[in-house]
Amino acid sequence: MIFLVLTVSFVFAHGGEDHSTPAAARTVDAADAASVLATSSKLEAVLRVPHVPPGVSTEATLLLADFATSAPIEGASATLTLSGPGSLQAELGSAGPPGFYHGALTLPADGEYAGALVVSVPAALQDPGTAGGGVAGGQSPPAPRSTELLAISGLHIAPPIVDSAETVGVGTVLAGLGVVALLVVVGSGGVLLGWLLGRRRAASVAAIFVVLGVAGAGRRVSAHGGEDHGEASAAPVASAGGTLTLRLDSQFLVGLRTSVLHRGEFQEQVAALGRFVARPGEAASLGAPVDGVLVAPPGGFPSPGQRVRAGDTLALLKELPGTADRVAIAEERSAAATRVAEAKVALALAVRDLAAVESLGASLSERERLVRQGAVEVARVALREAETALASVSGGVTVPIRAPVAGRLGPVGARPGDQVSAGATVFRIVEAAGLWMEATVPERHALGLIAGAPATVTATAAPGRILSAVVLDPGQEADPATGLVTITLAVEAGELGLRPGMGATAWVGQGSARDALFLPASAVVESNGARLAFVKTGPESFEARELQVGGRAGGGWELLAGVVAGERVVVDGGYALRSLAGR
Repeated sequence: MIFLVLTVSFVFAHGGEDHSTPAAARTVDAADAASVLATSSKLEAVLRVPHVPPGVSTEATLLLADFATSAPIEGASATLTLSGPGSLQAELGSAGPPGFYHGALTLPADGEYAGALVVSVPAALQDPGTAGGGVAGGQSPPAPRSTELLAISGLHIAPPIVDSAETVGVGTVLAGLGVVALLVVVGSGGVLLGWLLGRRRAASVAAIFVVLGVAGAGRRVSAHGGEDHGEASAAPVASAGGTLTLRLDSQFLVGLRTSVLHRGEFQEQVAALGRFVARPGEAASLGAPVDGVLVAPPGGFPSPGQRVRAGDTLALLKELPGTADRVAIAEERSAAATRVAEAKVALALAVRDLAAVESLGASLSERERLVRQGAVEVARVALREAETALASVSGGVTVPIRAPVAGRLGPVGARPGDQVSAGATVFRIVEAAGLWMEATVPERHALGLIAGAPATVTATAAPGRILSAVVLDPGQEADPATGLVTITLAVEAGELGLRPGMGATAWVGQGSARDALFLPASAVVESNGARLAFVKTGPESFEARELQVGGRAGGGWELLAGVVAGERVVVDGGYALRSLAGR
């Protein structure tokens, strides 16, 4: 029984580890790393160096972001120089996701280090438009680069935490021996007590003491070096004062972006909802002038999207007579047929009389011969006219449909052979080279609108594009049923391919411009009836601020209080921060 106690105690104290010589290089998780933050006028950085024993090679991680926008920086390289208990220099290069840079280094000793980061960034990322053009021979010059210097201080490298699963120290061994000795005494006491109580109870009592001893040994060994040194949580930490800590790599993951606030000219604007329309003279709807059947013209029936010119015949419409006219048309057709028959008879008689001239010979004068020849010609003309009249009455009236303006055909309302009613739209011609917008505003906002006022327009089909516009007509009357005033704007649509009928929102300037701090609308977060903005105060720290706003413009608000000029506000990812902060 005593032998069993010694064996179990030894196993618990030792842990069954492999104490072979460790590898020369070791990379530790980010939770066991020292982190420092650094910023410059253009960059912000987080440097993480793992806690490893002196002389052991490890891998440092550098995260780089644009200071103004918080976007990860790509294509950079960095040189890290540190001094303190020792000196070292390391090169950090890009690897993995955008914004992450890694490099191997070996720390000479534990302690606090300071130094600098020299970061080389493509100049196009910091100063757009500075990149040069090509050169002769088809080779491009190296892309211009910008160098930033970031100070590093307070990098405290501590000895790594020793895990009991890796190394058992002398103290652990001594503690294990002490436990063994204690269990020997306890086990012996159990045997003696069992002998006093009787042999039958000796084994059970000894077993109880062994279990108690093993449990005590297990607890003692686990308490020494048995901590859980797993990776710390990367979740954001919110304080009672409205601050929030979010690691830079997590910011990259959620796509967080910021913008620096500036003061400038601000003009309050009123929102107007409406749709694009074609300019006058650049669109037309073609309806059927009479009831009839649609017939393709000699050049063929046009198709939607086809470009047509003004005056082109698009279709023919064969008129259908009404009920009252059918009797008259039938009578006229019958009379025309009679006239054709009579003309044929007259022509046949004239031809016979002319043929008799030869048999009569000298008994007919020259004048009589000419009269008979003229009668034949007159009979032929009469027959042609009678046949034309009959065909006209039988076929009905045909009306051409011509394009009044040039442009492209929209939807075609009928096809050849279709019967259409008078007034029904058959063709729609649109020229979308220039667009107007018809929008409505509440009558309380219409008083401050004037013709020529500037405006901006956002199309529903292209929400990310802001178009310039100007007010053509501020509206002449209000609809008494709705209290809305219809205004007309001329829009510079560019090459977006917008079409008449598409929806849009216009922001029309109202009143005079004034100096103000402009807050983008995407930076405003609604929370429990309050307007908030998250201000980035450091590479990994944020503050939630309550806002006071004034007038509204198309892209945001006039900011009265809450954030000051020069501070950075989160414009993308604000609601994610609100959720993480529990607001």
